[in-house]
Amino acid sequence: MERKVNQLSTAEHQLEVTLSPEEASPLIQSEVAKKIATIQIPGFRKGKAPRHVIKNMYGESLEYDAADKVANRIFWDIAKELDLKPLNTPGLVDIKYNPGEELSFKVNYEIFPEVEVLGYKGSEIEIPKYEVTDSLIDEEIKNLLSSNASYENVDKVEDPATTIIDIDVYNSETSLEMGTPKAIELDYPLLSEAFKNNAPNLKIDDIIEPKDFYSEQKLIDGYEKTNYKFIVKGFRKKTLPVLDDEFVQKISKEYKTAGELRECIAAYYKGYYEDMTSRIYNSRLEKTILDANDIKVPATFVERVLEYFIKEETEKAKKEKKPLPKSDDLRVAYKPYAEKEAKWQVLRENII
Repeated sequence: MERKVNQLSTAEHQLEVTLSPEEASPLIQSEVAKKIATIQIPGFRKGKAPRHVIKNMYGESLEYDAADKVANRIFWDIAKELDLKPLNTPGLVDIKYNPGEELSFKVNYEIFPEVEVLGYKGSEIEIPKYEVTDSLIDEEIKNLLSSNASYENVDKVEDPATTIIDIDVYNSETSLEMGTPKAIELDYPLLSEAFKNNAPNLKIDDIIEPKDFYSEQKLIDGYEKTNYKFIVKGFRKKTLPVLDDEFVQKISKEYKTAGELRECIAAYYKGYYEDMTSRIYNSRLEKTILDANDIKVPATFVERVLEYFIKEETEKAKKEKKPLPKSDDLRVAYKPYAEKEAKWQVLRENII
């Protein structure tokens, strides 16, 4: 078997193959035999008609069809052996065969174009530096203690640091409440100083104007366009558990001491920051390389990536039981992303 890879362009190659009569004949006859086994001719059992009867009906067409199948199979065998990696469905552009003679054919296929990638060697990529500090661990432990706190109803705010105020939204026109009070702690960053200072004087059923509750003017403006105000529904004293080994063992089967808990939190954030730093670096490096390389990507490859995006979005809508988006709308929306992703895959292939 003779074979040769011709380079038609940087993104299109051609495999040229020639089989001698001795190589081609048994492969083609094997395909012909498979086809004959499926042929039903009146007066004969399926696949049992004599060859001369079939020959009279089909002529040489069985061998020509078999030659196409043999060529296709040989192409994929060679593609696997030589690691050709066609991007598209290969096209049989020229096949020559006569029964008893040699078989030759040519197959065109697209590949990742070979390009010289610029902008990735020696590039300085700025990435933020993250550090696991004691204050970060302390804040995480504080949240953990808070989520395991106990509460006791009280009549008013006695200690602003440990008292929760239950606040509901109140419609001043209908005198109705939303019925879903929210627990407000006095260190909530959006609270106004006026509200914090007046907290010890609050009583159940007090009505609070938005301007006296919020510190953000945008929030105040939004509420003042409506009939909504706020109403005090109750007070609760919040007691945090003691951070000791007993508490740690109560909330975790893995850790035994407060020291181990701190180490666990530190290890988690260390891994989290390393992963985030890696993602940021890769994203910025990708952008640097994309900006530095103006290359032409095979249209069939862009189309393949676009079809993948459309399929993923459609499957997601089905899984979430949402209305299926129109394919044409998705095609327009995802075309720029498909072009970018296809370009990046071509560049990455040439880097690797």
